Amino acid sequence: MTSATEPEPGTKRQRTSLLGHYRSSTPDVPTSIGRSPAQLLTLYLDHINAVQTTFAAVFATGQYAALKPLFERVLCVPASSAPVERIFSQSGLIMRPNRARMSDKLLEELVFVKCNDF
Repeated sequence: MTSATEPEPGTKRQRTSLLGHYRSSTPDVPTSIGRSPAQLLTLYLDHINAVQTTFAAVFATGQYAALKPLFERVLCVPASSAPVERIFSQSGLIMRPNRARMSDKLLEELVFVKCNDF
């Protein structure tokens, strides 16, 4: 049985903005000084543009802790290895048994040329 706030299985909930999902998914995370996530994001962007610092140093202060779930969702690395698999496949096509004495450097250059369309 689904509740009134959950969408039916197989249907997507329409997102109105980038922060729309973030606001609804983290109501218990306190925002810094009573600011909304959108205001915190603006403050964060102003801060990193004004001061040269690292990502970890900014979050170590705890001032932007409410934005951490947003950044974890948006800045995650895609779990796809398709481009790597394509390059590996091309190197397999280039390195055939009759080219067994090919050097690693030559194979690297041939794969580079083949995969970058030079």
